[in-house]
Amino acid sequence: LILGNSLRKKTKEAAAKTHLKNAKNKGWEIRTGDIRETKLQAASFDWIITDPPYGAEHLGLYDALSEWAEYHLKIGGGCLVMTGQTWLPEVMKRLGKKLQYHWMLAYAVPGKAVTVLPRKVAAMWKPILWFQKSPYQGPLIGTDLITSASIEKEFHEWQQSESGMGWIVQRLTQPGQKIADPFCGSGTTGIACIRQGREFFGMDKDKNASHKAIQRLQANG
Repeated sequence: LILGNSLRKKTKEAAAKTHLKNAKNKGWEIRTGDIRETKLQAASFDWIITDPPYGAEHLGLYDALSEWAEYHLKIGGGCLVMTGQTWLPEVMKRLGKKLQYHWMLAYAVPGKAVTVLPRKVAAMWKPILWFQKSPYQGPLIGTDLITSASIEKEFHEWQQSESGMGWIVQRLTQPGQKIADPFCGSGTTGIACIRQGREFFGMDKDKNASHKAIQRLQANG
């Protein structure tokens, strides 16, 4: 009996750890994983919409993202990457190793300007780089200015707002398409996708962030 109780306890603990790392529901999936170590089915996504870490120390992630996107995107699929301005030429060079540059959108940041001291600039917007696996054949997207109604940092220090990500998903993707975010953080891109009838796959190497994403998506269906 004691051994049986111990076994059941260990099974529950193992299940809890698995739940923390991975979860799948109708229309969405979240995993804990590193883009440099995770390969899924080839050509399985219509879009990648993501916001990788900024800074010189993270530039290698854009090489990995370019390769990951080229492998996982369908023909005609697009990759939208929010990034900072400081290392923009280097980021574009690295993304262009496996993908084709298409356009740059402007993401207007609400509230106070963020001062970038090394460049002596107060920034009020972020670039969203649009790269393609092959030429874009979709509908007209309208203006290339994306606006966010608010600043939201409740779940993650780098979190983007649900309104801003909602605009991106609505303008550039179509209902029923499958969207991936390999740097999903607390899952804001996933929230925007499931609310607008898109399928979503999210991944983050930070298990605490991916657990928050699981909780948020479960709460939103």
